[in-house]
Amino acid sequence: MVGEFRYRGVSSGHPNLRHYLLGNIFPGDVNGTISAADHNEFGDDPIVQSQSPYTSWTADRDLAIIRAGKGGLVLCLPTGLPPAGASWAWVASPDKFFESEVLLWGTRSGAGVSLP
Repeated sequence: MVGEFRYRGVSSGHPNLRHYLLGNIFPGDVNGTISAADHNEFGDDPIVQSQSPYTSWTADRDLAIIRAGKGGLVLCLPTGLPPAGASWAWVASPDKFFESEVLLWGTRSGAGVSLP
């Protein structure tokens, strides 16, 4: 069904690629203080990326494939509420760029990994 999963395109040069290949999700800085709005607005800035506790996800798999580019990969996670005590949470994104974006705060494991 549409909407039950979120996708993340990861380029081949991403600094966390080795973790992502194992389905483990790590933001730039799990203790970072970058807000969801600033992550959305300035998320392409390497400094913001390195200090953000968020990773960006989309409901649009085709967009994730484009973001992954040649040699990249696509991650997939189910939506839904985290269990009590989880190290992650879905956070609404301002979605300024109309990418059906949602943010994942924190760390998470078990992501599906595929080549675009």
